[in-house]
Amino acid sequence: TEISFSEGVLLLDVLASNNVVASKAEGRRLFEQGAVTHLESGNKIEDSKTSASLGTYRIGKHRFIKII
Repeated sequence: TEISFSEGVLLLDVLASNNVVASKAEGRRLFEQGAVTHLESGNKIEDSKTSASLGTYRIGKHRFIKII
């Protein structure tokens, strides 16, 4: 899934507003469990207050999104 967004938006808000996660609570849980990874840098994102940046993210095992 490709998603466009404006700068300064939280990654959690982008995921919730585009129905990648069912709710913000589910999104926060995934962040806390280390299930969100920025694939280009290989960094796990564990802070739900992280701003979204360009690139591809893996959420859980099977969900992938590309932010453009």
